[in-house]
Amino acid sequence: MRTVWIVISAVVLLFVGNVNRALAEPVLNPDSVTVVRGGSATINVFDNDENLPDGAIPELICRAEVGLTIVIGKGGLVTVSVADRFRCPQQFNCSYHLKGIKGSSGLFTIDIVCPPDCPCKRFSLTDFGAPMGKKKKLGATIPVKFQLFFDGVEILSQEGLDIVLKENGCEPACPEIGIFDLTDEAKAVGIELTEDLTNVGEGGDLGFCFRYSAPNWIFNLGLPEDVFFSSTTYGVEVIIGNCILRPGNEIFQIK
Repeated sequence: MRTVWIVISAVVLLFVGNVNRALAEPVLNPDSVTVVRGGSATINVFDNDENLPDGAIPELICRAEVGLTIVIGKGGLVTVSVADRFRCPQQFNCSYHLKGIKGSSGLFTIDIVCPPDCPCKRFSLTDFGAPMGKKKKLGATIPVKFQLFFDGVEILSQEGLDIVLKENGCEPACPEIGIFDLTDEAKAVGIELTEDLTNVGEGGDLGFCFRYSAPNWIFNLGLPEDVFFSSTTYGVEVIIGNCILRPGNEIFQIK
């Protein structure tokens, strides 16, 4: 796999009253920054009270990753944002410097951590409802549906699920769909879904989230030819925060 690196820079034009500041070496702050998946955090790479040496241009070199956004703001403050579905934990190193300023180079680390663990074993769900398990045609739509329980008590709304998660120290989250190519049983491959191609049903379907429509949680999964393939076996899972739930009939095939 080829590693891609990106250069992030910002032109900062500030009036600085003390002209000697332009010749001074900035104080480096080579600490790491920790970001929880789905959130953001800021690191003061140059400990400079939101001012940079006159005419200085801050620049970063970081590995490019989908779902990881790095922005240089005022005074060289760096904000790191991580998407909800980003794999965690992970660690990245970035180099930084001020163009034209000697002694201004260094490294800092981005530590991406998972949200607090939830009591996953206390969640359960029924088998997926029909027509899951049958062979499907490309271009068809599968209504993926199930009933969800926590400690044996059925959860009947997103509001109810949020309450359960909060009461157990977890971040609110909707049940999301996950799809895997299981053609090679030794190595399941995750499928990148796009919202416009997969959640094709009516009635308020949102992104990758299942919605509750009595008596089931439901997701209308489209099977477009540019995402799915014939003669292929797929698995479906339900993701709630850090919890991954799989019923006994999560596999389907495409003709």
